[in-house]
Amino acid sequence: MAKVRMKEKTDAGHKILHPETLALNVITGTGNVQNDITNLMNEVGKLGNQIIEVKFKIEKETIEEEDLPILNMYDFDGNKITYDKTKKYYGKLVSRDSFDFQGAETRIFFNNDYYYIDVKSLGTNGVSTTSTIASESFSKNQIITLEYLKSTDSIIASPDSFNPFNVNVGTNALGVFTRGQIATTLDDYTYNHSRVPYIFNAVNTYSNDFLLSNLLSQWNKNGFCLIKNLKFTNYDFAGASGNIYGTMFFKLRRASADIPLESYRLNVRIEFSPAMNNVKSIERDFRLTKNATTGAFTILTSEIFYDENQWTFNIDTYYAPINNLIGTYPISGWIDWVDIDTKATNLVIVLEHVGNLIATFDVSLRVLKIANDYQYNLNAGTTWNVIRLHNNKIQISSPTNGAGESVVKLINAFFYK
Repeated sequence: MAKVRMKEKTDAGHKILHPETLALNVITGTGNVQNDITNLMNEVGKLGNQIIEVKFKIEKETIEEEDLPILNMYDFDGNKITYDKTKKYYGKLVSRDSFDFQGAETRIFFNNDYYYIDVKSLGTNGVSTTSTIASESFSKNQIITLEYLKSTDSIIASPDSFNPFNVNVGTNALGVFTRGQIATTLDDYTYNHSRVPYIFNAVNTYSNDFLLSNLLSQWNKNGFCLIKNLKFTNYDFAGASGNIYGTMFFKLRRASADIPLESYRLNVRIEFSPAMNNVKSIERDFRLTKNATTGAFTILTSEIFYDENQWTFNIDTYYAPINNLIGTYPISGWIDWVDIDTKATNLVIVLEHVGNLIATFDVSLRVLKIANDYQYNLNAGTTWNVIRLHNNKIQISSPTNGAGESVVKLINAFFYK
């Protein structure tokens, strides 16, 4: 108590009121003891009012057509509190909305603008600094202190601790960790890292900078990454429901035979299983820039994510030969030939009208499915040959085979896509 100094307001301004002076006034009966005590209690009360306990919520709000995480504060009656930079706020994060994408920086509404929330960090030179923080870095029930830093005009959040292996927490963020937390989180991270997907929501109405930033974030995670809502002008991989996902793969690739690492490019391959619109995968290279100090790569902002001409669309191909070749067609009746191949879209049949000609027929399997036992004619010369799909098995018949000098042979056949 002896080191505490309070200010007492007088007509002449403020004067320092020492507790020992207050005590002397009480003992000697000098001074206005009642005013001294009243002023002292008022000043203590003012100090207490500078720290306000609240409930924090990270809520999804649409700003300039983008859903962004906003840190809002509520009192214990559920009333929303407007941020006041002269006060310090303290409380528990009671809820956090989820987002289709990850990595968006948390903001707070202040002074008719949206300020980024910063956290204490360690700079590359070992000096304490601040950095923005993604909403996924915060955990529900986390205790947070929020205060304004005048020197940098920034709002600083100080969580009681961070999950040290949360990939959205910056590697230079300062936090408090226990040995048990690190051990448990390390085990969970090792077990889950390879099987819990990170999802990149590539809506084509998002800005190019936003798409490149999220693409870089997926690469940096070095984990199991999926992409959804991918839609080009001529190729739609989103689907009507938006539930079509592609698996993402990343690797560095040289643009030419012998170049420095700084000139490597990021190769991105997206695979669809099964193929989407006959496209099994797409891929392209993105130009990079390498930070000389940190060694970190970033994608050049001049790269356009939805530049369709830069992507290679790999069409799904399929070929399955039919080894069960019947030397000659039966004269009449239907004979079981082969089961239909569900991976194929077409059937090629090569017939030889012996001594006359060889004819090739490309049959769409979709046509065979027009109706039950639909008959598809294969006329080679003067012969009449027919195939049909019956109970998922392709049957053949050649009523004119063997009539006179007419002999028909099946010399080749295969399924393809």
